[in-house]
Amino acid sequence: MPRNGSGTYIVPNTFTPGTVISSSTMNANFSDAGQAITDSLARDGQGGMLGQFKASDGTNGAPGISFVSDTDTGIRRVGTGEVAFVADGADVLTYSPTAVGAAQPFMAAEAISAAKQVNFAAAGSIVAAATTDLGSVASNTVTVTGNTTITSLGTAAAGVERWVRFTGTPTLTYNATSLILPGATNITAAAGDIAYFKSEGSGNWRCWAFLRGSGVPATTPGVTVDNTALRFNGTGGAIQTSTLVINDDGSITQPSAGAETIPTGTTVQRPTGVEGMIRYNTDLDRLEYYDAGAWRVVQRRDWDFTSAEQAVTAGAELVMPHGLGAIPTKLQIVLRCKAANLGWAVDDEVHRISDSAFGTTNNNTSSVGLGVDATNIYLSTDTTLPNIAPKTGGNATTITVAAAWAYVVRASL
Repeated sequence: MPRNGSGTYIVPNTFTPGTVISSSTMNANFSDAGQAITDSLARDGQGGMLGQFKASDGTNGAPGISFVSDTDTGIRRVGTGEVAFVADGADVLTYSPTAVGAAQPFMAAEAISAAKQVNFAAAGSIVAAATTDLGSVASNTVTVTGNTTITSLGTAAAGVERWVRFTGTPTLTYNATSLILPGATNITAAAGDIAYFKSEGSGNWRCWAFLRGSGVPATTPGVTVDNTALRFNGTGGAIQTSTLVINDDGSITQPSAGAETIPTGTTVQRPTGVEGMIRYNTDLDRLEYYDAGAWRVVQRRDWDFTSAEQAVTAGAELVMPHGLGAIPTKLQIVLRCKAANLGWAVDDEVHRISDSAFGTTNNNTSSVGLGVDATNIYLSTDTTLPNIAPKTGGNATTITVAAAWAYVVRASL
């Protein structure tokens, strides 16, 4: 038997000095020693263990399994059921029945599967600088302090990842190669913001996520976000900008100096009408709204069309293009004084058509016909000149000086 149960080699046959040594006992010793050598682990790796490989527990400085050229790197036994990987005399990864713990960041070329939680090192810290070297922080979670603009995250092997929490307001400068950020734009951090970065090697980093502590998106396509431009104001779910509040009930509150721009377009561009719609019609130069199955223009106090002065002639047929593109809903015809007459002064006007919608007074006792379509206004007069009451009152009198008066026609949609 070459070795006992403890691995100690015992020579099977011993000899007394000065006595004859028999060849059989000597050969037995040689045979036993040869078997012991055969059962030993060859340094060149020709043979493998036939039983357990039992190493010493070791220490951080001299792990039980080590390397000839790096004696403080290897594997050691920490305690019952717990082992540690050691690098440069320090535990970097420990395994136990309850947890996997990493005291330093580590790289894995393949996926790592663990039945227990993986506990990484406590968060490290670094001050914001033009080059904020995340790879130099010995932790997967990093707190970045300070406000200096950041243009680089340093150089780290591809695959190195860092979760970063900001306590200041540094600006991350977007670069399409070396500092790729969401929205392809610069991001100014705020205290409490969190970002996830992953190295792509050669000094290039990509931000896979940027989470505002306020909950506001870091960037929104086509929208400038400055941490206050668009936010919930905490009252009934209302959303507000720096000046405008969209309330939870759909109403809008805006400053007294503001104004609302409503949809604008031509008549052809009118949408399918729904009760309550409002828009500005650029063909009509008017506000319009949809009511009772039709688009209707908003009436205004001024007139859309005022004709040139038309000569007062008995039996006249006048055609005046109004250019409104639709049939007017409001008409007015007046006699305008061109020379003092019957107490009326120059530019005084006497209404010739009476209608409650016009709010005018009728002074005529002779007929004036007024017609309209989408293109023209048609004016026809009686075979006699109109009558006009004196300005100071009294019976109407036929105009005796036609040149002292002129017809003026007004219209609105």
